[in-house]
Amino acid sequence: MQIWVKYFGAPIANLGPKATGFKLPPNTTILQLLHLIGEGMKEKEKKLLAMTSCMVNGSHVGKHYVLEDGDEVYILYPVSGG
Repeated sequence: MQIWVKYFGAPIANLGPKATGFKLPPNTTILQLLHLIGEGMKEKEKKLLAMTSCMVNGSHVGKHYVLEDGDEVYILYPVSGG
């Protein structure tokens, strides 16, 4: 199946291009996708990736959400401030 991933928020935006296509096997979860994206990253970048939240097709989903062909995944770095 084919999915598209977009990264939002600094420093996550620096981890990859604005949109990346992935060919994945059926029944791949968000958690498995994050592990795939994290391959080859430095440990610090992997920790940042682990802190993200995700949306699929505009809806917030958990890390065990099963992806479907054509899904658009948004990886969001947590925002804080005060």
